[in-house]
Amino acid sequence: MNLLIPIEAFDNFKEVKDFPIADLSPDLILAVKRLDEREEFEPFLRSILTDTSPTPHGPAGIVDIFTHQVAVNGQHGMAAFILKGKSFPTIRPSDVSHQIYRLKKIDGLKFAIFAAPGTILDAAKEQFVATCEEIKCFYSIFNAEDLARLFVAHGFLCPRDASRIAAGRCKCGYSPKKRILNLFQKEALDGLSTAHSLGQKTGLVVLRNSP
Repeated sequence: MNLLIPIEAFDNFKEVKDFPIADLSPDLILAVKRLDEREEFEPFLRSILTDTSPTPHGPAGIVDIFTHQVAVNGQHGMAAFILKGKSFPTIRPSDVSHQIYRLKKIDGLKFAIFAAPGTILDAAKEQFVATCEEIKCFYSIFNAEDLARLFVAHGFLCPRDASRIAAGRCKCGYSPKKRILNLFQKEALDGLSTAHSLGQKTGLVVLRNSP
């Protein structure tokens, strides 16, 4: 049984098929490698997965994203994401071994995704693969090209000049077909929808800075 799943096989990420690797520019790959794992990388993925539930971080944290929102061929399951962004241009076993080991502690884990635009050393990659094979968990490794395709397909980065897209359009004029709401926008719209279902005719959305 082959447990390795390419990015195109995930229902959540099927839009990458519209952006082949051959169309990616060096600038776009570099832009992905410069994404901060906490401030950009993780929020981008959470928005694509439409999962606003925060995953605890820190020494006791198991993985970077823990979600039930992942599906392959319509089959949903518990998924764990290990994310390494610009802080890890080279990923060594010591950077991820604690997270990989903890995959064994997750009962019912169906998918494990190791996503890193940097260079994953063979020893780290082999440890991840061997652990997933041991616990019979489907797994995937997303590299810089996979992530570039994903973030372009979902309207976060411009395929022309690798710029961040704001307000649905790049400064170069490019407008993505698919636009993802950020988590705050989604929560606001969900709140307005709930108010409407309760018969409330008006609603107010307030954005304020934290003290």
